[in-house]
Amino acid sequence: MFDPELYREKSEVAQWMERDPITLLQRTMQAAGQLPEEDWAALQADVDAEISTAVGFAENGTPEPVSELARFVYSDRPDEEAGADAGWDTGAGKGGAAG
Repeated sequence: MFDPELYREKSEVAQWMERDPITLLQRTMQAAGQLPEEDWAALQADVDAEISTAVGFAENGTPEPVSELARFVYSDRPDEEAGADAGWDTGAGKGGAAG
């Protein structure tokens, strides 16, 4: 996993962690009696399990071939005929502005 302390001081990371919106919401809700500690612990366990599942899925996947890495990153603008055939609004007949 990524370690933010590789390029930031520990004190700076700690300051940002104090401003974390999830932590602030947790504190606010617990102070108002709306989030019991048991519910927070259960929510954290659910989130941790979902993240672990996603990371495991990603790590066990097959790497994309290098030749495919730029696929779908850029595409040429569809020409007028191809766009019309695909049902795209190419802006033809509207002064060139897609509308």
